[in-house]
Amino acid sequence: MMMDDFPEVTVEALRARWPDMPPGSEEHARVLLEDAGVLIRAAAPGWFNLPAEAITIVACRMVKRAMAAGAFVEGASSLTQTAGPFNQQVSFANPNGDLYLSRAEKKLLGVGSQRATTIDLFPASGCGMGGEGHGVAQTPVHGFTLGLD
Repeated sequence: MMMDDFPEVTVEALRARWPDMPPGSEEHARVLLEDAGVLIRAAAPGWFNLPAEAITIVACRMVKRAMAAGAFVEGASSLTQTAGPFNQQVSFANPNGDLYLSRAEKKLLGVGSQRATTIDLFPASGCGMGGEGHGVAQTPVHGFTLGLD
């Protein structure tokens, strides 16, 4: 996949994953899918190495989450109803309808994970530091070779 070939995620792909998508919201969904694409490209610089299906899944999940939040009072983070001695409280997961990547979506895109590598600073084939016959004792420590005088 070339750098300019970001997969187009369609409203039809969103509707296939969200059959209860509100009728008449196709234009809003199209704009949010474009926004989700921008966020994915920004968050995952190596997006061009990912399967197009992974990008489609992530973009559709982001947009569904944002659109589902729009049914409530804008900016409200919870709703409480009381009737006599009965009380019900609901807290919204995404009260403002923001587009964001969940932990699972970041994992699918390969971002947000830490990687560790080791480097042998004193290779035995060496540059005059370590190895046989150089008067330096070697002690292996977690993949590194430490020269001790």
